[in-house]
Amino acid sequence: MILSLQLQAQITNGTYTEEIDERIKNLNKRTITSNILINRVFSFAKINEFNQGVQIDTSSYTHFTQAWDELYRAFYTKNTS
Repeated sequence: MILSLQLQAQITNGTYTEEIDERIKNLNKRTITSNILINRVFSFAKINEFNQGVQIDTSSYTHFTQAWDELYRAFYTKNTS
């Protein structure tokens, strides 16, 4: 028996954030008071894992700016004023 699988290694219809937004469009976001949904962006800074282990993590300037950028992009209600 031959099995056929179709795999998609990359998101080709838009950006990662656009793809996630499409998939979570029916999610009730009213309970998220910060308006930040970190899963909207691909995390290089690994914010969810930072300072969760036994040892205390130390951030650097590069890590801090990367985390700040990710939090900004994860903010789904942009202030236009």
